[in-house]
Amino acid sequence: WVSALALTAAAITGRAAVVLATGLPPARQEGFGALIAGAGPRRHQIAAIVLPLAPVLGAATAVGGPTLCWRATAAIVVGLGSAALLAHTASRRLGGTTGDVFGAMIEVATATVLLVFALLY
Repeated sequence: WVSALALTAAAITGRAAVVLATGLPPARQEGFGALIAGAGPRRHQIAAIVLPLAPVLGAATAVGGPTLCWRATAAIVVGLGSAALLAHTASRRLGGTTGDVFGAMIEVATATVLLVFALLY
């Protein structure tokens, strides 16, 4: 069950990172980055992250107790942090975000969550 939990947390975290980054400016006025940049108020971004991640943390508690919940929380936080670092770097170098940056954020956050799960479990 821990493997399924890690995969689910990784997939959700990757997408949640993109939802958080929608507040960043686009690098150009055409393309996917421009389509979703600034696409919603901050409270909707937070809700889009908390609502899917809360059941994952609840499942972690049910499967492995508080220890697994803390490990899952650490993996999610580090995954979101790695995606935020990528978004910050891309925004600084490109002047904003693009669809490719959003795609890279998904992959980096997903891989980071899986790596942290593997290291902590």
